[in-house]
This record gives sequence, structure tokens and C-alpha cells, in this order.
Amino acid sequence: MTISVTDDVWRVVSIVGAGLSIWQSFWGARSVDRSTRSRWWTSGLFRRLPLIIAELAASLAGPRRASDAEAWRAHLLGDPDRGVALTRRQQWSTAVGFLFAAGRMRWNDLCRQMCRPADWIVASEVRIAKFVVTAGVVAGVSLHQHGGWARVWDDFEQLGVLVGVLSGACYGWRRLRGIDRSPG
Repeated sequence: MTISVTDDVWRVVSIVGAGLSIWQSFWGARSVDRSTRSRWWTSGLFRRLPLIIAELAASLAGPRRASDAEAWRAHLLGDPDRGVALTRRQQWSTAVGFLFAAGRMRWNDLCRQMCRPADWIVASEVRIAKFVVTAGVVAGVSLHQHGGWARVWDDFEQLGVLVGVLSGACYGWRRLRGIDRSPG
């Protein structure tokens, strides 16, 4: 049995032709007037999409900023009484800007929560002292475990530098964040 290349080509052409005829029977041979058919970008969904994006941004921003949804929606709709309205392009860019702003708001909330323990430590002189001394003692004990007292005496300068850097970082953090001293 000898199969030539032309037989294989004809088989592929017939399979592709059958597939195209099936495709055309489902999708291509419709008797719809394409001039009156509404495309999705001219439909109501495309016009409402910036508002939907603003709602998504408001939900992304978190429950603390639930009032932002109304303000963002009002900004997108404009004020037709005064003749202030955004174009479609301005609505889209503003809605995407709201989305990025909501992401930044959520990120700032996360960072604020992560900074709370450090803020609590630097709010008191006693807590700063306890933190710095504890870090120095832990480093000294680690040096003693890995090399005995000789290692501790050899690296005594580094322990002093560690304590100085930590106390400076605590006071700098307090100044950077604007934290007032609290008793105890």
C-alpha cells in the first residue's frame, strides 16, 4: 500500500473543509443585519464599566472606606446641572486611578498594622531600654555559645555597635513616625 503526499494533502483539506462548513453553519451563516446589531462596546455594559470598576475599587479599599464608593461614583457621573461631565476616556482613566488608589490604601493599612509593634516599643523609654538590652544580651549569649568568653571579648566592640545602632534606630523611628513618649 503506497500513500502519496497528494492523498495526505487531500485528506487534510477535506477535514479542514468539513470543519469550516460546521463552523459556518453555527456562527457564520446568520441572517442578521450587522448594521443594527449592537456590539458590546456600544452597549450599556461598556458605559457602566467605569462605575463597576469604581465599586470594585471601593470594595478593595476596605470597609473603613465605604463612603468613598459614593464619592467616586458621583465623581464619575459628574454634575449635569452645571454642565460638568467626564468623557468616556476620562471616566475610564479615573476609574482605573481609583482602582490603583484603593490598592495603595489597602497596602498602607497593611503597613500601618505591621508597624504597630514597633510604634508600641518606641513609645516608652523603658520599652526601648528593654528591647536594646535584650538584643545585646541575646547576641552576647550567641557569641558565648559559639566561641566561649574569648569570642565575647573579641567581639565586644560589635556588641556595643549593635546596641548603639538599635537605640539610634528606635529614637529615629520615634521621630520619623511622630510618636509622643508615654509613661511606662
